[in-house]
Amino acid sequence: MTEQSVIAAGHWPLGYAIMSLGLGESPATRHELLSTITELLPSNRLRYAAGVHSLSDIVLAVSSGVDAVDSSLVNELSNGGKALVFDVDCNGSSEGVCQQEPLDLRSASCARNKGPILEGCECSTCSQGFSRGYIHHLLNCNEMLAEVLLEAHNTHHMMLFFESIRKSIERGKFDEYKSKLLSNV
Repeated sequence: MTEQSVIAAGHWPLGYAIMSLGLGESPATRHELLSTITELLPSNRLRYAAGVHSLSDIVLAVSSGVDAVDSSLVNELSNGGKALVFDVDCNGSSEGVCQQEPLDLRSASCARNKGPILEGCECSTCSQGFSRGYIHHLLNCNEMLAEVLLEAHNTHHMMLFFESIRKSIERGKFDEYKSKLLSNV
């Protein structure tokens, strides 16, 4: 998108959609593109980006001035038998590092685990007692309920992640939050 295209699009009353991200460009290039484009767009209108596919991409998009994102991360993880379990506040370790690796519920280590996906999680999957071992079993049987349970958990966890981003912005601590999250990438 050229500067002239951004200026020409300046007549849209509600906001702007930044499309075609995540189609092969590097994360660094994606961040550079978002930064360049959002600098040219008015800040009083919504700036939406599609194709933001990782936690780090989401945080970098927000730091570039994007207000809303469209991501298939929750769906991809759920269909792959994985669950988000990272500390959404990024303050769970002594180093302040935010561990981002999802839990692979297909792993044999989950087979006999009677605990929830994430201890203390209030999502419908964890709070209703669906265990790691049960979801592991469902995944191995190709039972659709596994993806449904994971989708509920991952969506809940992603909503907590976005809430944490908003709170860090409100407190003026977003740069610190971003640094902790990206330090583990």
